[in-house]
Formats: sequence, structure tokens, C-alpha cells
Amino acid sequence: MRDVISELGHLQDLARHDPAKRFDRLYRVLRHPLLLVLAKDRSAANHGAQTPGVAGQRMSASTTTAITHRSEELTTGTYQPQPVRRIYIPKKHGNLRPLGIPTSRDKIVQAGVARILEARYEPLFRSSAHGFRPARSTMTALRAVSTAYRAGATGIIAGDITDCFGSLPHGVIRTCLRKRIRDERFIDLIRKLLQAGVREAGTYAPTYAGTPQGGIASPILANIALHELDCWLEDQLGMNPPPLTAKAQHARANPDYVRLHKRISRIRGYLNGTLPMPKSALPETLRQELRDKLARRRRQRRLLPRPASYYTRYADDVRHFTHR
Repeated sequence: MRDVISELGHLQDLARHDPAKRFDRLYRVLRHPLLLVLAKDRSAANHGAQTPGVAGQRMSASTTTAITHRSEELTTGTYQPQPVRRIYIPKKHGNLRPLGIPTSRDKIVQAGVARILEARYEPLFRSSAHGFRPARSTMTALRAVSTAYRAGATGIIAGDITDCFGSLPHGVIRTCLRKRIRDERFIDLIRKLLQAGVREAGTYAPTYAGTPQGGIASPILANIALHELDCWLEDQLGMNPPPLTAKAQHARANPDYVRLHKRISRIRGYLNGTLPMPKSALPETLRQELRDKLARRRRQRRLLPRPASYYTRYADDVRHFTHR
């Protein structure tokens, strides 16, 4: 097991040091029995892991023998995903959200795929993306939004990609994967998982688009596709610009704030004796001026506004802030 964990760590280190590298031999890692054991443990920890799919089997029934058999199927190429069982759960506003429940055997394989994709793509994803990522959550996204408000955001655009999980074209997902993965067996397995179809009320329907909500690999596959949106917004439209240099920050100093600050420093110097008191000045008059200047400085911006746009994404929900 340490070897598999080391391999995943090695993949992550390579991705971190060379973001453009295209990886091969990922399928070899996936079919390893110890990777599938790790995948089962990860899948079993998810909420609803024991919910059965179309085969009616629960995760608790996946024994070591069954996992070894799954590894052999992946090695020989005989593994075929089964359709997901579709159910509907109520949303806040009364609508229903479709949820796809894979079989326990497919949950394990999907968890293995997700573990490998996470090692490959986590070093690549932008800091503006918060949904379904390690050490990130709705709270980290809200903190980013709060920071934009505190920095003086003058406008906000909220967006939600309609039916993102249900409408992502499979061809687009594979194209995004091929930019950084050249293991066609691994990519073809993902194609099979996506096109396994849906069984609802005893009726089978093929799937031509989308990553089923409820699938363990679905969130990271959606993030891989939406990463292209993150890159376009930041690299082409200039959103989320880097922090300014000290020289650039100095150039943004508000002249009104600077004049008040200098006068306040001089008055304090007169009053504490570090500067010679002007002959015509009265201490009480200077103290009153100091109080007035401090009040005025509190109402001034220390820096002039920086025209910039900032972007935060949680899964398929986006927030765009403008500073003028």
C-alpha cells in the first residue's frame, strides 16, 4: 500500500513541477489491487455509500476477493460498468434533482479514477476554484467572496452554469483529459463510465452527455472541464490579477490621505517634543487639529481604487467582482 501511495505522490510531484506534462501508464496504477482497496475505503466514507445501485449490492459486500476480481477484470480488459440507478431528491425551491447511483463495484473503480485524477490535476487547478477539492469547501469560497467585498468591490455578477453536470459533452471531457493524459486505456475507461447509461423504473436509457450527479468521479471530471474556463478568465480576460509590487502600491497612494498623514505626524511631533514647536502654535489648538485630521483620515482611502476583476468558482456556481 505504501508503494501505491508513493506512486500517487510521485504523480503529484511531477504534475507540480511540470504542469504541461502528459502522463501515461495511469491505467497500470488504477488496476493495482491496493489502489482499489484505497478506493473502496474512500468510497465507503462518502455519504450514501451503502445506497445500492441497479445490482442491489451494498458497499459492505465488496470483499477482498471481489476487489481482486475487479483488478483482474481491469487487467484483462473485461471490466464493463453497469448503468447507474436514477433517483430524484428534492431541491430547496421545490424542484427535483436527478441523482445517479452507481453499483458498488463501479463506485470503487470511480473512486480509483478520482484518486489518480486528483493527483494529476490538483497541482494544476487555480486557487479561484473551490468546489469538491481537498482542503477547500463552501467556507473557503465564502472567504474569497468576503475578501473581495472588504477590498471595495463595486459590482458583482453571480452565475450558475445550467445543468452543468448533466450536459457536459463527453467529447469535451475527453479532449480536456487528452491535453495532459496520453494513456488511452485510462481515458477509454472513463468514457465507459460516462456512457454506462441510466436505469430508471426498470427502463434503460443511454447517456450521451453529462457526468451523473452521485458518481464519485463526476466532481473532478467537471472540475477538469471547468478548469479551462478558469484559465480563460484569468489568462485571457485578466481576472484575479497578481498582487501589486511595492512600487506599484506606492504609486496608488491617495494624495489626500498622504497629506493628512504627513500633517498628523508633524502635529504629533510638535506635541511630544520630537519637533520644535512653532512660536505661534498653541498646544490646545494643535490637539484639536489633530482630532479633526484623524477623523478626516479615517474617511479617506489609503490607496486609490485599483480597476480589476476577480472571479470565484464553487463547482458550477461563479461570482465575478469588479473594483473601480
